[in-house]
Amino acid sequence: MTPGFAIPPGPGLSHLGGCPLGFEGRVLAATARQGATVLHVALDENRALGAAESLSFFAPDIETIVFPAWDCMPYDRVSPAAEVMSRRIAALERLAAGRPGNGCGLIVVTTVNAILQRVLGRADLASHGFEITAGQTLPTETLVARLIENGYQRVDTVHDRGDFAQRGGIIDLFPPESDNPVRIDFFG
Repeated sequence: MTPGFAIPPGPGLSHLGGCPLGFEGRVLAATARQGATVLHVALDENRALGAAESLSFFAPDIETIVFPAWDCMPYDRVSPAAEVMSRRIAALERLAAGRPGNGCGLIVVTTVNAILQRVLGRADLASHGFEITAGQTLPTETLVARLIENGYQRVDTVHDRGDFAQRGGIIDLFPPESDNPVRIDFFG
């Protein structure tokens, strides 16, 4: 493929290849600013993170979603890291929510390995997700059961995404899309 040459594979879709390393952010931003949803598939995790960093410089106004690959092999006896699982789920939730409202496009940065790995379908993701709001009435046992059903790990002290701890009427949990844990107090 000739560098910078677009090949239209179908209506409204284009492939772009041959962009010089380090220049992807500028090309992706220009495409997204036309209102397009852009999928950038990098060769590996380092290049994907480099593209995301380049985008944060060239296009801080355009929403960028980084969708990582699992950090283990499919048949390993080790589960993926909680951080990776959380980032994948948060990315899928954001993609299921639809287009951003800022008039610009959306950029998804991922790797070859990540797009080859199975993901939850939109309906499954929606059926397992839940939202808790202040003032909501919810039995503690129901919340704990829902957290366990969704793969949260019960721990003594919350440190990582996907952890939760219960002490009486207080539940601390670290949601996948958050940078900080949250506390839920079942006062009254």
